[in-house]
Amino acid sequence: MKTALEVTPQMKCKRLQRLKIQKNQSIKNFNWRYNKLYTSLPSLYCFFITIDDYAESISYRPFSRAQVVTQQCTDLEEAYEEAELAETSNKGNSSEDTVMATIYRRSSTGFINYQRSSQHPFKFFGSNNANQSYSHSNTTTTRQTAKGKG
Repeated sequence: MKTALEVTPQMKCKRLQRLKIQKNQSIKNFNWRYNKLYTSLPSLYCFFITIDDYAESISYRPFSRAQVVTQQCTDLEEAYEEAELAETSNKGNSSEDTVMATIYRRSSTGFINYQRSSQHPFKFFGSNNANQSYSHSNTTTTRQTAKGKG
């Protein structure tokens, strides 16, 4: 009877793959719980848990998830660090529902900010920015000289 109620390694693996962070849970506490379940798996089943599974498990925290994905983490420990760093840098923002537009890339000297401007990308396609070198007055004078010749 006891063997029928035991949790198999396959069930543990599926549970870990489907685990999601709770709304009011910190990334640090979630990482502790995730790592505890991960280390309890037999080493054969640890190969089935990927960085993508972890990133999906923190999908309710879009900024932390984005940092894990863009940093192209190679192991779970590195992914934990990136997610915790992203959460601490995002503490000042009260809204977790918006994805931040700033992307930080890791370099040997620290983090590099790749945000190009504070203006939304669609603002660049306004009528004032269509073609800066093109002038309406140039076409008017061209038309007038063409009419005068003909």
